[in-house]
Amino acid sequence: MSVPREGARVTSRLRRVLPAFAGVLCAAVVARADWLAPDASFRDAQMQVRYATRDTVGHSDDVGRIDTLAVALLRLGRVAEARTLFQRTLAAKPGDPTACAALGKLALWADRLAQASERAAQESCRPLLRGVEQQ
Repeated sequence: MSVPREGARVTSRLRRVLPAFAGVLCAAVVARADWLAPDASFRDAQMQVRYATRDTVGHSDDVGRIDTLAVALLRLGRVAEARTLFQRTLAAKPGDPTACAALGKLALWADRLAQASERAAQESCRPLLRGVEQQ
């Protein structure tokens, strides 16, 4: 009766454990890739920015398209760019309710209460405030 050598035992164990370890490693890589993927709402917001940017090119004087692009940028958290576009919209069309409301919200988020209340007191925001007061 021959005694198996120590090296043969280690090799035999390694042959049994290695496939299981490789399977666990592959599962961990797949789980990490899924964890790093952006959620559906973020991907949707990115697509809206792409579409709005595409639609705005060549139509820089169209207030509706600029508004749409600004709202899409705001959804992605690109606040400075959205603020610039909302201000541009208000300069082109002073009574635009979307831009007025968005700039008021941005002022509130930035903790500039005086600017937010000033924006709410403007005549262009009155239709929005009437809707809130009736509720």
